[in-house]
Amino acid sequence: MLTSLERELNTHDLALPIPLGGTQDGLFRLIVMSSTDLKPQAQYMERVERLYHQTGGRDVGIVFLMDETSSEQGVRNLMLLQAT
Repeated sequence: MLTSLERELNTHDLALPIPLGGTQDGLFRLIVMSSTDLKPQAQYMERVERLYHQTGGRDVGIVFLMDETSSEQGVRNLMLLQAT
């Protein structure tokens, strides 16, 4: 069953709980992207910037899914994402 927090993930796709010590828990937020998400550039950069600004760049990451049938193109797209 999804909680209201899980249904309203406006800045990220996954939120994993991480222990901070004591009774507090934090969240590690992730965006899941693939080669098809890199066009147009403005849209994916907005998602990355929203994710970054939500926590000031702490406890965030991007999972980049590569296409196994065209690994060469996947590597190029990963490099494009890293360069921007």
